[in-house]
Amino acid sequence: PDSAARLRRKLADLSTPHTIVASALDHMEADRGVHVRAIGQIVRDQVDAPAASHLQQAGGPDMVFDQVIGLLKTLLTP
Repeated sequence: PDSAARLRRKLADLSTPHTIVASALDHMEADRGVHVRAIGQIVRDQVDAPAASHLQQAGGPDMVFDQVIGLLKTLLTP
């Protein structure tokens, strides 16, 4: 519930400029395929079958990547 506030505090403590955060997120999006494949591998190797099935039905690794990037952009960029 308070993860957004915790993440903002941690970022503020690091004094990471928003331009660096935005650049890192842009690089992640540019390498989307690499990250989506890695998420897929994690789901196959480390998530139990029922949860993996639900993730696949919800959109699979593509959905996970899109949701995470969307949340990070919302929380970390002005």
